[in-house]
Amino acid sequence: PGFIIRYEVCTLLIFALAFLFAQYVFQLEGKSRAIFSLNASFPNYGFIGIPLVFLLFGDQAAIPVALILVFDAILLLSLVSIFSSYGGQYSSSQNLTFTIRSLATNPLLVSALAGLIFSFTGLELWHFPETTFNILAGAAAPTALFALGINLVEKPKPSDVREITFLALTKLIVHPILVFCLFMFWPLTGEEKIPDMWISVAVILASLPIAANAYALSEYYEGYSRKTSAAIFVSTIFGSLTVVAFIYLVSIKFGV
Repeated sequence: PGFIIRYEVCTLLIFALAFLFAQYVFQLEGKSRAIFSLNASFPNYGFIGIPLVFLLFGDQAAIPVALILVFDAILLLSLVSIFSSYGGQYSSSQNLTFTIRSLATNPLLVSALAGLIFSFTGLELWHFPETTFNILAGAAAPTALFALGINLVEKPKPSDVREITFLALTKLIVHPILVFCLFMFWPLTGEEKIPDMWISVAVILASLPIAANAYALSEYYEGYSRKTSAAIFVSTIFGSLTVVAFIYLVSIKFGV
């Protein structure tokens, strides 16, 4: 519990920090604030994180990676659904209705929960739908990257630079440093012991650039899409340097 609590507290803090900047510094509204905050706190687990930590640590990284993937996805997707559906012009009951509807229809959140149900119960799909979904799954990633690339054709405006710079710095630098500090300085209770390798995995995953799924969600909620694609591009370019730096730092600190 101590491992995942520390990591998710960090996710909440980064999301909240970005949300405050989006509202009071960059003057963003509604859905844009939620997607902006998602950009700052959603690492690229799928395309970079999983292959990288398995390359570094082997199969022993499976448990901490799985814990972070499941809990972080559920937390972040829930937060985005809630804040994207909230609008000051609606009554409290309408906001609650929109929030519940958004949570229930968010495709990434529904798929994560469905995956958990199938894993725990041992249920299996029939051959035909399983084959169909596997074909669609294989096409999802390249389709998302193709759509993201199309948005990059439009050059960012000068006014976008501040927001993109903030997102890149927060995701690549602030997020992993905060994860490291929480694990180092938040005392453990009782006989609980978090392995050094698990902490290394958490720091490395937090240091990853913005996930391509952030763009998919920006399109789904119809907010902040163009800037999200630019932020993913910029964070991925600079992440090729900063991720290596954090891998080196955790290797010195923990010797793993």
